[in-house]
Amino acid sequence: MKSMSGVILVNELNAVLIRCNQLLVSPNSASIHECRKNLKMFRALIRLLKYAISRELFSELNLEARNISRFLAEFRDYDSALEACDRNYAHLTSYHKNLNTRVKHKILKIQQNNHFNLNKVAEFSSNGIGKLVWFIDQIIPETISLKAITDAYLKMYKKNKQYVLRLTIENTVDEFHEWRKQVKYLRYQVMFLSSAWPSYSFFLENELHILSDFLGNMQDNQLVNDLIVHNKLLKSNAHELFYVSILKMNQSLKQDALNLAKRVFASSAKAEHVKLFDELR
Repeated sequence: MKSMSGVILVNELNAVLIRCNQLLVSPNSASIHECRKNLKMFRALIRLLKYAISRELFSELNLEARNISRFLAEFRDYDSALEACDRNYAHLTSYHKNLNTRVKHKILKIQQNNHFNLNKVAEFSSNGIGKLVWFIDQIIPETISLKAITDAYLKMYKKNKQYVLRLTIENTVDEFHEWRKQVKYLRYQVMFLSSAWPSYSFFLENELHILSDFLGNMQDNQLVNDLIVHNKLLKSNAHELFYVSILKMNQSLKQDALNLAKRVFASSAKAEHVKLFDELR
């Protein structure tokens, strides 16, 4: 079991990188988005290796994957902002709906005028993914114990719980965004563990998906505001009124996220995980 756990994890890391390269063959908005999601999964899975590989190798893997993701981020940010405008429309007053529509059209125009070279984006990203493949080849799967993987998972679980205990609706969107990253890592780890050992029920995946959406919608709302400010899309008085609606939506999303997280990260959930891993080992 110990040697097989490492083989399964390394195989999955390679499969993620293969998917990334396939998505970049004919790059478009949808494939770049999917590539970014796969890179997030990659970064989540290498965190399961933290107790099994050297700190230097982990840093190289994480840094290279992060650099590729950041390169792809600007292209994706405009789509995220446009999606937020569409998502929020139904929840706004008539006046704010008009502002929302104006903002959406201006963001769309900026995106169209930027003339992203998708082939260049794909080439840079593919080169980086090639480096990741080389780094993964340095890992010896047979040395990775199941205990090392599950210990790393429990550490990620505890890290998320610390955010839940510390954050309130008074914390900033940036602080919630930092937590969102950890939620995504945990969710992708749960997805991997559930697929690798399907006879065991990892009950968190759906809840973590919903939690990630709450936090993601909040970040997208903030992104819309950042684009308004940076590009001066609204006059100051109109922006102030529009920002009030963003703040109101984000306060509601913060509360929704915290309410759900308190159930997901209850002490009984942790006890269930420890019991499960004791059986699995």
